[in-house]
Amino acid sequence: MTYETERRPRQRRGGGSGIVWPLILIAGGLLFLLDNLGTIDVDWFSLWRLWPVLLILIGLDLLLGGRSATGNLIVAVLGLVIIGGVVLLIAGGGIDDLVAGGDRQTIAIEEPLGDAELAELQVQMAAGDLVIDTLVDSDLILDGVLEVETEQPLWEVDRNGSTVRMTLDQTGGDGGRFDLNAGDDWHVSLSTRAGYDLTVELGAGQAELDLTGLDLRALSVDASAARTEITFPARSGYTARITGGVGGVELTIPDSVAVRLHVERGLTTLD
Repeated sequence: MTYETERRPRQRRGGGSGIVWPLILIAGGLLFLLDNLGTIDVDWFSLWRLWPVLLILIGLDLLLGGRSATGNLIVAVLGLVIIGGVVLLIAGGGIDDLVAGGDRQTIAIEEPLGDAELAELQVQMAAGDLVIDTLVDSDLILDGVLEVETEQPLWEVDRNGSTVRMTLDQTGGDGGRFDLNAGDDWHVSLSTRAGYDLTVELGAGQAELDLTGLDLRALSVDASAARTEITFPARSGYTARITGGVGGVELTIPDSVAVRLHVERGLTTLD
């Protein structure tokens, strides 16, 4: 005798591969689109601090998804509500208040101008917001205010005749650790009475460099996941190398400056 059995399709048992990942891809694409269009300003580092949302969505998918059409519908609705809430939170600018870390401390740094004619400044910041602008009619070559959530950053100065070398390093401060809850806020002002060789390395966050009036000799900026805005001085005769990641780069160059621009672009948006 021959028996025929009916094969039923096996149902998926969770695994987080049903509805959640398509929703995450859609949300990520939406954020990239709105950020590139300038509709919202996405702080990708602050967004990463909301990683527990991924665990919630995956848990819902494991619990309810793939078992029935009703379960899939519930996961989809809850996922859209959660992701929509995150997008609205970012658009409203309230994400920093939500994910604020511990107690912040304010650190003031300064260095007198003296007889310095050339300054070499290296700024390394793992994550946070960085503003660099200029000092006018000041006896200081550098004046900075650092709002710090992590350990105190490393601040070193080495003077040799008319050359002063300065290093401001968050990654090499006390303990040298990278804290995902960190979000430092640095404001550094530079003298217009000396020439500058400026190097900036920023992991995640936002950098605004207003170099108007600065006697810039060379500039190197490496922003892995930071949104970077640079305003160049109205002078030429120097080389600037800008490396961006996913945050986007905006360059403002005065009309009076002759420019040779070479661009190699991957995911970075360039204005």
